[in-house]
Formats: sequence, C-alpha cells, structure tokens
Amino acid sequence: MDAVQLSISAITFSSISKNDDKIIEYEQKKTKKCLKEMMPSVKMNHLTSVVRIRVTNASGSPVTFTNASFTAPEDIVGQYYIDFSTDQPAFTPKSVKNTATVEVTNPAELANGGVADLYLAVKPFTAETGEEIVITVNGYSKTIKMTKDVTFTAGKIKTVNFSFTAKTATFDF
Repeated sequence: MDAVQLSISAITFSSISKNDDKIIEYEQKKTKKCLKEMMPSVKMNHLTSVVRIRVTNASGSPVTFTNASFTAPEDIVGQYYIDFSTDQPAFTPKSVKNTATVEVTNPAELANGGVADLYLAVKPFTAETGEEIVITVNGYSKTIKMTKDVTFTAGKIKTVNFSFTAKTATFDF
C-alpha cells in the first residue's frame, strides 16, 4: 500500500477576532480540499477461499440437507491476525480449527436428481499429495486422499461434487 502523508495544521488562540475567524475558515477549506484531493489508495486483498459443496440427490427420493462440513489437514477457520504489509497477506492463528461447517436454516427438500450448492469460507491453503480432506453432508462422510496438490486460492471458489445416495457418497474435484 502506498503511504499518503497528510498534514493538518492546528491553530492555537486566546481570543477570536474577525480576522481569526477568516484564518480558521481558510484552514478548514484548505483541509477539506486536501482531504478531497488526496484520497488514500488502499489495495484490497481477498482473504478467503470458498469451498462449494455441490450436492446431487441420487437417493431415489427427496432429501432435506441440513448441514455440511469440510475438514482439512491444517487450520482453515477461526480467528487470525492478518499482516497486510506485503502483497500476500500473512495469517497468524489465534483461535482456529481445521473443520469448516455450515448449518442450513429453513432447509427445503431436494427432489431426486436435484442439485444444491453449499458454501464455506476458508483460509487459503494447499492440500498436498497424500494428505486427506473429509467432506460430510447430513452425517455421511467421505475421506478423500489427495492424488495431486489442490490449492484453495484466496478470492476463488473450489467445487467439490458430492453424490448423495441412500448408502454412499462419492466425491471428485
């Protein structure tokens, strides 16, 4: 972020005369003009990646989806201190977990063959080859062992497909 230097002068006085009023008015106008012309420029950084769990109901009957979770091999949700001093924000964990969850309020039934998307915001990370991710929808869990590095990039959505049947759940990236 480019630094913007702004100087606002202060006037100290013991009594106000008509000339002092004019000086104060002039200083106020000068300050407003300075603030208007020198709008600070702030680089905005996307801080989260989004996991979209795309659920397909292949159970043969309507299903109501009430919750989902995404468990990663490292911390992905919680409280962080964020350092914006470099191009890539740095996260320092304070109180974190490796499982992101979403609870659906007022869920509707999803017809057989229907598709629903559930979204979870997570800290950007890379699940490396050999590591495991666990996806759970309505209590059905599936562990996915990474066959390649999968990066969950800040400002991007990564979709995980979840086929919900009466007895199984399958996933693919």
